[in-house]
Amino acid sequence: MSRRTIVVCALIAACTGACAIENELQYTATLEAPTNGIALSEDGLDGTAGMVGMTCTIDAMFGCPTEDIDLPTDDERVMDHFLGRTLGRSDLGLHTIDAGGYDASLDVPGANIRAAAYGYDGPMWLAGDPDTACVLHLSDGTVADAPDPSACRTDAKVAVDRSGAFVVSAAGVTQRIDRRGGDVLTRAGDLVAWDETLGLLYTADAGGKELWALDREGAERWRVKLRRPVLGVAARGLRGEVLARLDKGDTTLVERRDGTTGDLLGRSQIGAEDGDLIVSENGRTLGFVQKDRVSFFRLATDPEDDEVVDDTPPDCIDAGSRVSAD
Repeated sequence: MSRRTIVVCALIAACTGACAIENELQYTATLEAPTNGIALSEDGLDGTAGMVGMTCTIDAMFGCPTEDIDLPTDDERVMDHFLGRTLGRSDLGLHTIDAGGYDASLDVPGANIRAAAYGYDGPMWLAGDPDTACVLHLSDGTVADAPDPSACRTDAKVAVDRSGAFVVSAAGVTQRIDRRGGDVLTRAGDLVAWDETLGLLYTADAGGKELWALDREGAERWRVKLRRPVLGVAARGLRGEVLARLDKGDTTLVERRDGTTGDLLGRSQIGAEDGDLIVSENGRTLGFVQKDRVSFFRLATDPEDDEVVDDTPPDCIDAGSRVSAD
């Protein structure tokens, strides 16, 4: 029996009673390989992943690598994707993948880069030492010290405001870092996700049972009580919705909620193991990123989501992975 069959059967079995409300996630495929950062394309049909000594294009409908993109060193990590470009990092700095190829002319040299993403004006990044100083760099040459150097920890949770800011949670400190330097967000939890459409920060405390939203000034817009402990949060692309992953003991739930009110819109199950959610810009594809695999799902919630997707198997390449595409 294939992994896809097992997962689908498990979802059906789990939902025969307890989750009869709805199950919006449609499993597509699993990439059976460890990844060093992965970002989905705008339409969510593919993505780019750092893998063992290489960076690959991944078909999210079949879960397999289709193209190897050589970055300058074997220390390759995928940081972000926005407006058709993917941002990678190596020990030499930042690198741009455009139209499926590495463009060396867009390299940004830098050392000790801890987080990086595209702003509307170009790449922005955090670099430094988590024990001494963490510095925000913007594409116009602006530099600003983070309020707390913990923003440069490797285990930091990072949300991206593409107007030119990061929201970072690490070591018990959640802070917004922008060209002014930024502020510690005392009203935020240690899980963070930025909604680019609504200009809201979705936040929660890991293991807590509340989810709330703050605006750019840190004022609370809404707060809801949940029935299960929160494991992670993500913005649903540009849909103005928040996804909260909740602990249900033998499985985890993904609740889809209205970004303006926190009202529950839908609920699905995604399996018991731990991992992180990534979402395409159009909010249609989810990736569940775990230590040794990435599982892909389509999330159909509106009539326009029922587009016809080409189901022709791609030409997969051997990237040293155990690919499950059926």
